[in-house]
Amino acid sequence: MLGPSCLVLLAFQLCPDSIQRPVDVVKAFLDSMNDIVYLDDTQVVELHSTKVYGDPYVEVLIQEVE
Repeated sequence: MLGPSCLVLLAFQLCPDSIQRPVDVVKAFLDSMNDIVYLDDTQVVELHSTKVYGDPYVEVLIQEVE
């Protein structure tokens, strides 16, 4: 498990008509990584998120902050 962490999330969505807000995508990924990548998402002290349109997929980069 990591200590204080920086999370970079790049979410590609198929269509710009999507009603999904970027904050909802981020929250879903933060919650899904609890007890797997870190003990709790409160350990994430820095967050960078970008929403891009194209073929749907997600890239996640997590780095421990020293």
